[in-house]
Amino acid sequence: MSAHALLRSDWPLHDIWRVNQPDHVGEMAIDFSCAQSVLVVREAVGVTVSLLPALAATVLAALAAGQTLQQALDAVPDESDFDLQALLAMLIGRGLLIRARARE
Repeated sequence: MSAHALLRSDWPLHDIWRVNQPDHVGEMAIDFSCAQSVLVVREAVGVTVSLLPALAATVLAALAAGQTLQQALDAVPDESDFDLQALLAMLIGRGLLIRARARE
């Protein structure tokens, strides 16, 4: 299992990290008026930093706080464009979701 951290901020964390990478080419300007959430994962080959949509960060924070998946999803508005499949695929792909158990 990988070490990881969910960082939620009123600042554009991902953009700040991205433009400070040694291989970054392109625009250096950052819009400091936008909030961003990132998932930082330490893996065997290094560290990955992934930008998370706001609702994905909300669901992950709820899960980290011990809520069930259903409880975490209850906070997602019905009309949102939240992509649960993409979030679960990312978590499984990074080795962060390795088991699930059903409530009895």
